[in-house]
Amino acid sequence: MDQILIFIGCTYFFTSFFELQKLMKLFFFLNNINLFQQNAAALAQLGPGHIGPPPKKYKEVSTAYMKKKSKDIWSEEEVAEGSQYDDLTDPRPQPEYEIILKQSVKTEDLFLGLSRKDPSSMCCEAMLVNC
Repeated sequence: MDQILIFIGCTYFFTSFFELQKLMKLFFFLNNINLFQQNAAALAQLGPGHIGPPPKKYKEVSTAYMKKKSKDIWSEEEVAEGSQYDDLTDPRPQPEYEIILKQSVKTEDLFLGLSRKDPSSMCCEAMLVNC
């Protein structure tokens, strides 16, 4: 067994078994490099979002059949909108009025915004009540 014949594209003659072992180690090394490159490519696609367990998939559920688990005293359907200021037991007539808030606008408000005014009632200079 001093001479072994291997066909890898062309014919090589090996005079000893040790040369064959060296060649097999080289092929094994190259194969491991290819596997490492494939694993590295797969790992390169991972990012910070892949750390931890996968996110849970929530099911779309219709609200008509959903069980309510809140501890609210009233539901939104039971409360009439805008009724927080209305007193139904008060027999007096309610006056009709309109409140208008006014601000003075200067050039620094328009171009630079340096006066730190906003359209809220906190920044108004005048309040007009129309009856």
